[in-house]
Amino acid sequence: MRFVHTLVDAAKLGFNNFRAHFVTTFGWHYRLLTKSLSGVYIPKALSLPEFGKFALSVLGISWPQIRAKIVKALVPTATPS
Repeated sequence: MRFVHTLVDAAKLGFNNFRAHFVTTFGWHYRLLTKSLSGVYIPKALSLPEFGKFALSVLGISWPQIRAKIVKALVPTATPS
């Protein structure tokens, strides 16, 4: 019976420590994650357009990159004669 009591006390202590440090630990992990994902769009809702923006940002596809390719394809370059 003493073993069960000690086990329950240890579980309570672990849960209380987790709860007490959750915000600090979560904040640290969140900052680490967002720092390593700089430039990646974080969705603001669970919708298809938001997911699309997220997927494009993960792939590194952005409007400035697409525009540069369009301009390069449409604007003739001067060739030396």
